Amino acid sequence: MHVAIFPAIAGHTMRPGESVDIVEGEAHTLPLGKGCGIVDPFLDRDAVHKGDRVYICLYPNTITNMIHHWQHPDFDDETPVREIDSAAVQRSKTSLAAMADHIDLSYDDLMDRAARCAEDDGGYISAGDDSASEYMNGNKHEFWRHYEIVTGSLVSDAVRDTYFSCAC
Repeated sequence: MHVAIFPAIAGHTMRPGESVDIVEGEAHTLPLGKGCGIVDPFLDRDAVHKGDRVYICLYPNTITNMIHHWQHPDFDDETPVREIDSAAVQRSKTSLAAMADHIDLSYDDLMDRAARCAEDDGGYISAGDDSASEYMNGNKHEFWRHYEIVTGSLVSDAVRDTYFSCAC
């Protein structure tokens, strides 16, 4: 289960659980059940005051799409969503396979190592000898771009900056 939240500024004093709508980034209360969501019900205080930063929990079943981020009809979608293009996926798989071959790894082995790195949110990937790690470090941004296209998942900046280390 996912609960979508939206960071906002309180337009006036409001209590946890009150229904709100967002107007130009400010939260304003409405009758219960109206608007786009509620003031964070988990707040450990009785109220938020005008100008306070607050999370708005969006109402269930109002999110229209979610791919590591949410979309809601009341908010502009500032995060680009990539459409799955099977030809692009195949091109990226081909590029990744060529990279794996260049450093004497199988495609599956390289992807497994990358997946572990992505799960750990960075670190390093062991990849062959010095020339292999030099090659991968010179192409790491291209590598992670292809990885994202093939897996359909986005990696953090920490993962994107992962370095490839020799296996010696």
